[in-house]
Amino acid sequence: MWFFATACYLALLNVLDIIMNLTGLSIYRFTVVELGVFNAVWTITYIFSVRIATRIADRGEFKKNLALSLALILVSLSTLYYSLASHNKVLLYIAYSAHAVAASSLRVSVFTSILENYESYKWSRVNRRLVQTTLLIEGLVLALLSQIGFKAVVSGIAYLSAITVVLAVLSLASIPQPTLLIERILYRIEHSLSRMLLPARAALAADYYSIGVPDKQRIAGFREKATSVGLVLICLVGLRISNEYVLTPLPYHMMNNVRLGMETIMWIYGLAKLVTALLLSSVFAGTPSKGYFGLALAIRLLSSMALYTFFDQAFLPVLLLALTLYSNTLVDIALYNLYIEVTYGYGAGYYSLVNEFSGFMGSLTSGLIYLFFGVPAILVLIVLSTMVFVLLAKNL
Repeated sequence: MWFFATACYLALLNVLDIIMNLTGLSIYRFTVVELGVFNAVWTITYIFSVRIATRIADRGEFKKNLALSLALILVSLSTLYYSLASHNKVLLYIAYSAHAVAASSLRVSVFTSILENYESYKWSRVNRRLVQTTLLIEGLVLALLSQIGFKAVVSGIAYLSAITVVLAVLSLASIPQPTLLIERILYRIEHSLSRMLLPARAALAADYYSIGVPDKQRIAGFREKATSVGLVLICLVGLRISNEYVLTPLPYHMMNNVRLGMETIMWIYGLAKLVTALLLSSVFAGTPSKGYFGLALAIRLLSSMALYTFFDQAFLPVLLLALTLYSNTLVDIALYNLYIEVTYGYGAGYYSLVNEFSGFMGSLTSGLIYLFFGVPAILVLIVLSTMVFVLLAKNL
């Protein structure tokens, strides 16, 4: 119950994120620079709030975080309503900032709750299933809203708000509150014992895989190759900044350069997320390995570049955006699993903090780059950032 409720709530928060961005573009006529600033404000708010949410979640107080999320989404939705009623841009920024706090409290609690409520060998699979479920619901909702019409959605924002609040309440009521925070402790002990017993086991087998660890450690020459937290986070910084250069200016590009309507943009995002969920459930559905980690990077590079080049083709934008989101998700899952492995499941919120701080830098600069240098500069940055990321990722 709690898993599905929180996935639905997370999906609705993501939908509201897109709606607020489209509101800024359509109603308040954001420029591409202001769109970047708008997203940067969300990100910097998220960064400050996620530190508090992480401390609360690491104490196992998931309901407290969900209560905070519920309170802030109520603030966000009511402020959004008054922003639309009074045509007040400042209120839209406040609504989006409150949305950031609600999202950080929810995300940290959900991902930490998975670490405490499932055995360590299930962490990777359950995290992937959460991403799939969220994308599926988000895609369905966006596709449905695109058929209703953007103006009708904005006019009836109270209905979407009511559904979101109900899901928030269900998430708060159903999320388990552990009495003993033991699963991550057991994983740390198991991981440490695996390292201590490595020489004895290596004497008996040429290939060693530790038992019960979500991402099995590869042993070459009977020596363990340890991945540092710093390297994982540096790779994450490169990935997220590159993502922002691709995805932040995209709605503006769709609306002002390709001349697509709001409904078409919502339809493209909705279908792309549905295709992404389908790909995640059927293609490379196992634990991320270096083989398709590299393939995901190649898909990401080609699809991201083509996304800005062939947008006037019929169904192609949906497929290209889906491939971009799919490959990003694969790489992010791989990095997150590595981070959880080397930190024994503690401080999951700090992964999110670094992720969003990198997004802040990317959001803040992407609009300026797009405005002054155009699409060619975006394409060059995609290539360069991917090359840097590949060089870093080779050491993982």
